[in-house]
Amino acid sequence: MAVKGIPTKWTKEKCLEEAKKYTCKQEFHKANAGAYASALRYGWLKDYTWFKTPASHDIECEYAIYVYEDIQNKCVYVGLSNNVHRRHRQHIIGKIKHGKRIYDSVHKYFQTVGKEIPEPIIKMTGLKATDAGYYEDWYRIKYAENGWKVLNKGKTGEGFSSIGYQGEKLTKEVCYNIAKKYSSIKEFSENDVTVYNKAVQKGWNKEYTWLKKIGYNWGVYNDYSICYKEAEKYKSSSAFRAGCAGAYRSAYKHGWLKDYTWFVNPNKKWTKETCYNEALKYRSRREFALKCGGAYNVARQNGWLDSYYWFMTKLEALSVHGTKWTQETCYNEAKKYTSRGEFKEKNASAYAKARENNWLKDYTWFIAKYRKWDYESCKAEAKKYNSAGEFAKHCSSAYNYALKNGFARELFPPKQIIINFD
Repeated sequence: MAVKGIPTKWTKEKCLEEAKKYTCKQEFHKANAGAYASALRYGWLKDYTWFKTPASHDIECEYAIYVYEDIQNKCVYVGLSNNVHRRHRQHIIGKIKHGKRIYDSVHKYFQTVGKEIPEPIIKMTGLKATDAGYYEDWYRIKYAENGWKVLNKGKTGEGFSSIGYQGEKLTKEVCYNIAKKYSSIKEFSENDVTVYNKAVQKGWNKEYTWLKKIGYNWGVYNDYSICYKEAEKYKSSSAFRAGCAGAYRSAYKHGWLKDYTWFVNPNKKWTKETCYNEALKYRSRREFALKCGGAYNVARQNGWLDSYYWFMTKLEALSVHGTKWTQETCYNEAKKYTSRGEFKEKNASAYAKARENNWLKDYTWFIAKYRKWDYESCKAEAKKYNSAGEFAKHCSSAYNYALKNGFARELFPPKQIIINFD
């Protein structure tokens, strides 16, 4: 038996004995990374025949159906996940693929219409994988029937859905038979992405000679008016390129991009006057640098930052005007606020003076920034929220404590709640 803190030499027999405690590779790896690493390195994992495949393991997970609705434009995205909070974050930040950050249809749509991605609306919870695939497709069809534009690009439905392929083992013959259903590579990759990826990984796709390589029709965008109308949907050339590559390529080729005067130009030539006007939008050098790096760098290189007097810290500004903070005036100023953070944000000069002279300890009414959590306090805090995602968003310290100590699911147990579409 492995003892915590003492290195264990994992032999084949010890790894086998340890592996019998678990039902799948993922569980084995999570519980004992050392034994798993040895089994992986020496090829012993294949001997653990009782381990469930990823597909069968996924079927035992609990899934939720969620949607993003843009009521104003009647657009919707229907999705499913066994961790909606994590999936919501993926929609926002995208993922890295081949060294580039790739965004999905949800992110691209809300960026195009100039809105932030809203919180997901949970339709159903506590579903098994096969049921989740069915209900994901059911909601997609219902929205479409009611006149909504569905943003989903991948195929939905039982046996497919966004969980992936859940059929028989993907052998060469199985992949070949599935590929025979399609007439083009594009159709195959969009409707059976798991099978397609398996075929490409194994090199079997080279035998699918009947699949046509269908490209995109760039010709329609050779019309100036069509390109112009498409460009009006975007705020910058980069957004235009990401949203409609065909129209962008045609506009670039014909030199029409200069006509889209509303596009934000990242290569704008900054003068002293334009830098000054841009700097007026910000309260500090840091904010200026973060939100408009081009103008900030030009202003810094030319020494113009010192002329932006509103960028001075309040302590510097007050010293310039001859105003001084005493212990009494600092105390009276601090009484207006409930925490150190608020005091610092609202009056940086008084805060700096109080901190410099160690007067902050006298402001006993300030709420402590950090709080020590236990089971009871976490449970009481969690009752204020309707879901784990809302709990994590509004009180991350309590949520992380509950997650770390293994009782987060206890606070929000999964429930199978079916909400009618109407």
